Amino acid sequence: MDDKDFSRVQFRINVSGSWANLVNVDVSQYEDAKTLLEKLVAMHNQPLSPRLRALDADGGVIEQYGFNNGQMVWRAQR
Repeated sequence: MDDKDFSRVQFRINVSGSWANLVNVDVSQYEDAKTLLEKLVAMHNQPLSPRLRALDADGGVIEQYGFNNGQMVWRAQR
């Protein structure tokens, strides 16, 4: 079995049902990118808040950002 490639992270955004590529970052910038993207989502003043996904270099979902118990949070993929 091949090892997964965690050298970069791709973030995707979903507002209306489709996932769109947003930005690719080096894994060393992962936490900084999450913080900036949280601020971007907070500025979206519309009824539906965007959801975000962080994917590893192989396309597997690492975390998702969206509503959970009434709060916008990052949570690991189940």
